[in-house]
Amino acid sequence: MDAHDQEPHDCFRSTLGLDDSPRARLACCLCMLALIPSVLIVTNAVQMFFISYAKNFFVPPSQFGVGSPSPVRTLSSAFGAAAGFRSKVVFVNNGYTGGDIERLINQVSDTVRMAGKTVEVVSTDRDLLQACPSSLRGVSSCYGAASFYSSPTDGTSGRWNYTLLADGNLATKIYVNQNTNDQELYTIPLQHAIDSAIATIDGSSLPADVDEYPFTRQTQEERARAITRAYQGTIINILAVAFYLAIVGITYQQVGQMASERELGMSQLIESMMPNSRRYQPQAARLLANHLAFDIIYFPSWVISGVIIAYLVFPDASKALLIFEHIFIGLSLASFNIFFGSIFRRAQLSGITTTIVTIVLAIIAQLGVGKNGSSGAVIVLSLLFPPMNYIFFIINAARFERIGLAVNLAQNEPSGTWNFPGIVFWIFMWVQIIVFPILGAMVERSLYGTASSSRTLKYGLDASSSPVVLSGFSKHYRASWFKRIFRRKANEPFVAVNKLSLEVRHG
Repeated sequence: MDAHDQEPHDCFRSTLGLDDSPRARLACCLCMLALIPSVLIVTNAVQMFFISYAKNFFVPPSQFGVGSPSPVRTLSSAFGAAAGFRSKVVFVNNGYTGGDIERLINQVSDTVRMAGKTVEVVSTDRDLLQACPSSLRGVSSCYGAASFYSSPTDGTSGRWNYTLLADGNLATKIYVNQNTNDQELYTIPLQHAIDSAIATIDGSSLPADVDEYPFTRQTQEERARAITRAYQGTIINILAVAFYLAIVGITYQQVGQMASERELGMSQLIESMMPNSRRYQPQAARLLANHLAFDIIYFPSWVISGVIIAYLVFPDASKALLIFEHIFIGLSLASFNIFFGSIFRRAQLSGITTTIVTIVLAIIAQLGVGKNGSSGAVIVLSLLFPPMNYIFFIINAARFERIGLAVNLAQNEPSGTWNFPGIVFWIFMWVQIIVFPILGAMVERSLYGTASSSRTLKYGLDASSSPVVLSGFSKHYRASWFKRIFRRKANEPFVAVNKLSLEVRHG
């Protein structure tokens, strides 16, 4: 059976030590390696989607547009459809008794009591605070209230004048495709009951069938765009750094891998296997391979992140522009990681240290320079640090989107804070992709070279010579002093390798 034919449970059996065969171990390794890119892609995509969709967490869910007509509920049927704990209706007569206002209140009160609800009549609007005490969320036990200010027989205006009142937490959302909105359950039925009573008192009547239909001034698409544009202010002020957190995973993994290879001597071993006379070539090949390996692993997540942010955060912008932005910033971060990874001798804390440093740079770009920084400061920091470059680009795009414009790399951002076009950020990323690996190679060679404390390598210029030569190589082991005291034979060294001569030819 080939390694790729192993069942998934064989991988776990090998991991748990239930199957120690070489074939099973190989299958386990392949299974785990195949999972790594998928996990990274899914994790980054979920993070980016959560941050991009967060704008919908701060507005009530609604369906905007124009709904379909439906009959206005009677007050009795509205009581049955409303929340059961809202069991009281309050009328404010404002001191008018013995006239049409009192007659109307009595008539509507009979309907309320017949539906099993409670009626309370108070003298002033201030008394509503006692009749309908509400919680911090604006919720009370009152179905609604009506305050009457005049009628043909009360007051000085000679006409009906009243105001409906309801809890503050009602009517915060609307679904035009439904007929169970708060307005249709609370406000309109109570208003219709009062207007019907007014018509009866005046000697007339309202039509038996009255239709209602919900509508909004904005369409659903216009509302979504309005939310997106309002969301841009949050991105400009604080949230751009959250998008960076969704792509920073490559920093932790790549820097830690580089430092681990150096600590274990793998970097030296890899370069020693290449017979190039120009010793920068093996180092360049190793660093380039490191760069490409992580580029391949993270490339799908960069593309997916660009697609998510293009459709959910910047719908007016070019989708291709945002996808390439995330590809370029990913390549730039990979190059920056090579530079930063060349500093560490040991793997311990290297990845987390670099990740924290880059996040701090992103926070400084968001909260400091991004708000009040001059054009010169933004240009310099964008050139030196890819995390800051990314934050500044996101802020630049948000300033375009906030006023309903697509981001334009050939124009200055519309707020006038930075006096240079957005293409500058891209040029700097291209420079960083090329320059940082070169600087990293120079720093690595100046700090560590390719030698370790246990090996010394010499490179011959003669192409015909063998790259590895052992002459009279021996390896002796001596017993510990304790064993040498009690065992006579222990005084003699154990010969593991005795005068071995060996040449390893090219290839």
